[in-house]
Amino acid sequence: MPPAVMGLLWFLLGTVICIFIALSILAIVWINWTAVFVPVYKRYRFNIEKATAEKELYSIEVKKAKIIEMTSELEEQFKELSLQAQKVKSEKQKVEKEMQDDKLLYAELKLKKQEKELAEQQKELEKEKKSKK
Repeated sequence: MPPAVMGLLWFLLGTVICIFIALSILAIVWINWTAVFVPVYKRYRFNIEKATAEKELYSIEVKKAKIIEMTSELEEQFKELSLQAQKVKSEKQKVEKEMQDDKLLYAELKLKKQEKELAEQQKELEKEKKSKK
């Protein structure tokens, strides 16, 4: 073979070997890069997700505490209202009883008034009878 073709072949072979070596180095660098930084990135992402989840959990716990507090306040208010309702019922019964007693007293007073009127009418009738005689 002529020396020019041989030189060209050697040049091409050297270029291919250089490209192969460069690609091998890139592959080794890529493998090392992913071996080192992918776990770091995954851990970083995990830490971010963990922090987000902890914030959400904290907000849920705060809401839960508020709900428990509101529930206890509402239970206390319910107890107070039920006591007030019982007091109102007992007062209502007392008032109804007093009204019945007052009705009875009013009826008794009315009867006494009618008796007095009848007694006065009888006295007037007796006076008229005496005056007619």
